[in-house]
Amino acid sequence: MSHRTAADQSPAASASQSSTAPVRRRPARKILSQVTVLAFQGDALLEQISVIGGNLTGIFIHRVTPGSAADEMALRPGTQILRVDYEATAPSFKAVLEGATLEHAVGLLMRVNGFCCLSVKVNVEGYKKLVQDLEAKVATSGDSFYIRVNLAMEGRAEGELQVHCSDILHVTDTLCQGQGCWHAHRVGPYSTKDVEHGTVPNYSQAQQLLVALIQDMAQPRIAARKVRWPASCPDPGRGSRAGPALLPASPPPAHVACGRGRPVQPSFARG
Repeated sequence: MSHRTAADQSPAASASQSSTAPVRRRPARKILSQVTVLAFQGDALLEQISVIGGNLTGIFIHRVTPGSAADEMALRPGTQILRVDYEATAPSFKAVLEGATLEHAVGLLMRVNGFCCLSVKVNVEGYKKLVQDLEAKVATSGDSFYIRVNLAMEGRAEGELQVHCSDILHVTDTLCQGQGCWHAHRVGPYSTKDVEHGTVPNYSQAQQLLVALIQDMAQPRIAARKVRWPASCPDPGRGSRAGPALLPASPPPAHVACGRGRPVQPSFARG
């Protein structure tokens, strides 16, 4: 009776046994696009590229001017901008564009006028989906967030949305009709379904409206304080002839309408 050791086995037999042995395999993982930092001369950057998107989808390069520095750096439609670093001239800044609204992103990129660094990645899938939604008019941008309104607006002009204090709005475009307006839908009180829609002032415009309204409210009080009683007349506030006194300031009216709104709290607040 003979015994065969592993050393006595032929190479073919060993290969056969190893091929039948179970092999542990790792599950396949999707490799995300790598982030690339590109440094180039970004003179008048928004003349070299145009962007689309928003806080929901991300900010994407949509068009590139042929022959520009951006074109030479191989920036193409479908490239997502994640970060911009601009230190060429004052005021310098560094900003993350992930989660930024289209209005905010365009405002930042508009300030770039010299040597800059862009952190980018290729996201063709996300870009194609956004373009399809824009072409099908399913969306007007890549923005989507909710705010609670603290400034009532009458919505007199065509296309403007009339809103009341404490209304919830779903903002879907922060660069509607250029700068200064947001496109928003009023949300029903018992659901998140969008109902009426139209334009509303953006955050900056709402602040300016509020400041103007507060100044108008303060004018009657300032005028009243400037009126003084003659020394020879009794002061109704003090009941004596001791000398001039200021008239007591009357409280402002409960609702003062001016332009498109009346103030309640300083601005829009995100819901």
